[in-house]
This record gives sequence, C-alpha cells and structure tokens, in this order.
Amino acid sequence: MHVWVIARLTFREAWRKRVLWALLALGILFLILYALGLAAVNGELQDFRGDRFRQLVPIAQNFFLMAGLYAANFLVVMITVLISISTLAGEIGDGTIQSIAVKPLRRSRIVIGKWLGFAGICAAYTLLTVGGVMLIGQLMLGYNLPNALIGLGMIYLESLLLLSITFLGGVRFSPLANGAVAFGMHGLAFIGGWVGQAGALLSNNAAYNVGRVSQIIMPTEALWRRAAAEMQPVQAGGLFGAPSGVATALSPFSAGGAPGPEVVTYTLAFGVIAMSLALWLFSRRDL
Repeated sequence: MHVWVIARLTFREAWRKRVLWALLALGILFLILYALGLAAVNGELQDFRGDRFRQLVPIAQNFFLMAGLYAANFLVVMITVLISISTLAGEIGDGTIQSIAVKPLRRSRIVIGKWLGFAGICAAYTLLTVGGVMLIGQLMLGYNLPNALIGLGMIYLESLLLLSITFLGGVRFSPLANGAVAFGMHGLAFIGGWVGQAGALLSNNAAYNVGRVSQIIMPTEALWRRAAAEMQPVQAGGLFGAPSGVATALSPFSAGGAPGPEVVTYTLAFGVIAMSLALWLFSRRDL
C-alpha cells in the first residue's frame, strides 16, 4: 500500500513542477517536426513508384521510420535520466528525504515507490514518442513496421534499465555526478555499439570484441539494436551479434550486428541487480 502511495506522490510531484507539461510539449514538437520531414521525403518517394526503382520504396520507408525511431529512442533515454537523477541524490543532499524515511515506512518501499512513479512517466513518454512515430509512419506511408509492439517494449525496457542505474547512482552520488555516470555509461554503450557493428560488417574480430565488451558493461545500445532487428529483420546470433554474415549499412539506426533475443534476459538481470544494490545501499545509508 505504501509503495503505491509513494508512486502516486512521485507522479503528482512531477505534475506540480510542470515536468509532465514540459515532456508533453517536447514530445508533440518532436512528432510535428518528424511528420513534416517525413511528408517531404514521402513526396519524393512517390516519384519512384512508377519506374524501375519502385522496389526500393519499402526499403526507403523502413529506413526513414527507423531513423525516426532512433531519434525517439534517444529522447526517451535523455528524458529518463534527466527526470530521475535527483530523485534520491537531491533529496538526500538537501535533507528532504528525512521527512518520509521514518518508521514504520521501510526505506525499500520509498525507493520502489519512486521507481514505479517514474516508470509510469517513462511508459507514457515512450508511448507518446515511439508510438507516435509508428503511427505517423502508418498514416502517412501506409507502412506497418514488423513486430512494432516488441520493438516498443524493448525501447521501454531500455528506459527502465537507465532508471535503475540512476536510482543506484543517486544513493551515493550528487545529482550532477549521477547524471554524468548515467550518460557516460550510455555513451560508452553507444560508441561500443558502433565499433562492434563495424567489426561485424568488416569481419574484424578485434573491433567486434571491443564492442561486445562495452555492450556487456552497459547493454542499452545492444537492446536498441535488438529492437531494430525485430522491426527490420537481419541475421543475428549470440548474445551481442556475430562477427560475420551481416550485410547492412553502418549506421546507428540500422540493425547491423544485432544481438540475439538473449539480450532481453541479460538486460532484465542487469536492471534487477542494479535496483537490488540501490535498495541495499539506501537501507544502509546514513540520512
């Protein structure tokens, strides 16, 4: 019961501080700009429907939809970190956490309740941005992405993992340091994903292994590439892809070097461990 009270209070606090209004405005602006750009691109694609290049139209449509989804995924990642980095770190620093961390309310319920509140906000924002891109693609292009719901769920799982990371960092770090750690880890995963993708494309085992290690350390980018593979099927294998058999362009929104579905299990385990450590450290933290 206390967990849901804390979750509701977290949601209401975000509403009171107009965080939700800002997220809504940013999401709608992004979708408007994407729709305008896609309309212009679609006008050009129509010219190819009647000639010998018409078989390339579905490929181009998928490309531009995946580009939009990659941008939406980046927004979800950014917003997840920004709205949550100070929920524990800031409240511990200014002492406001002491007003709720009192008996008989267990500290673990405070952390779980706040996590659930932010998870609900992230779910709504993921549905707005990622789901909005998918809907725009369907309405404007008449193109339905394969396994769209699976891809949407994986992007949301990426958000939940980052949320768990910021909660873990918030127990020990200041808000600024917590944000730097979260964005730094995601940046490491992003660069590692590119290196691994290049290694897979060029059959370079050294580059592939560098990417694989970085994705094991932080699996956010690997999860995105798995989502891309579901919505844009390519050959994939192993936990973080295979170093050969990939024939796709080297780009951040392609599915090249995509991991196998095992990355979902790995991400879930990663998030559970991060939250377990956050609960343990917060229970022992001197407030």
